[in-house]
Amino acid sequence: PRTIKLRESYKQWDAVRPVYQNAGGIAARDWDGATPHSHYRDDSARNDIVLAQVARDDTNLYFHVRASAPLTPASGRNWMLLLLDTDGSSATGWHFLVNRSRIGGRCTIERNIGGAWSWKPVGMASFRRQGRDLMLVVSRRILQLPASGGPLTLNFKWADNIPDRPDIMDFYGKGDVTPYARFNYRFAEPARQAR
Repeated sequence: PRTIKLRESYKQWDAVRPVYQNAGGIAARDWDGATPHSHYRDDSARNDIVLAQVARDDTNLYFHVRASAPLTPASGRNWMLLLLDTDGSSATGWHFLVNRSRIGGRCTIERNIGGAWSWKPVGMASFRRQGRDLMLVVSRRILQLPASGGPLTLNFKWADNIPDRPDIMDFYGKGDVTPYARFNYRFAEPARQAR
């Protein structure tokens, strides 16, 4: 367990493990097609996500993400989205979407409706961005996770500049997502052994 203070230095994350590394990077999408006189261009890639981290304490989850260069301005509904699967089961899909809209230093937490790309606002999280780093503080209560310092398992994924209503193929070739495509990161802490 570790409490991250939003207004303190990003050096707080230096001792947080694991560090989730992005296996790839964004690439220029400007190529001639195999069919004569066809050309494919997509300039949706903007923030090249290189690493992510998760910390937690009894009341909050803390997320850190870093890009290879300073982050673009925080504008639009698809800037640096965090997807959360809070029961750790891929069978139930993504439960929450964080950071689709922002007001000052706060951003929305939205709950999934019906297993499709449909979301309902259920609360707010705090965030801070500086240079190429972004931190989010998300209440366990809003995510319906027990207030506990005990074991926690969740899946997560970062996505930047994907379409407003993406299908799964957009996670292969639009914007930047980490991890790539259908993959997700897993934060899992084993149960403590009784003595």
